[in-house]
Amino acid sequence: FREGVTVKVLVTINPNANPELYADIERINSRDRAERVRTLATMAVVISQLGLQNSSAVAYISASDLASESTLSKLKSSLASED
Repeated sequence: FREGVTVKVLVTINPNANPELYADIERINSRDRAERVRTLATMAVVISQLGLQNSSAVAYISASDLASESTLSKLKSSLASED
């Protein structure tokens, strides 16, 4: 990483294309939305880096599902059943 270098991203979330993600982001104070999007993106990166994207535990999870409160419990249950 280069010190002091940032990347700016403008994201538009379509409520028809990603209703769960839209609902999750819309309910948050506008000043806190960027942090929520960064958190969700970081979760997706971790899943990808761990190689879980090919696991049956996350095969059914779409990008919009990451915003769902029940996704973590589904993921935990699926990972437990793979053991």
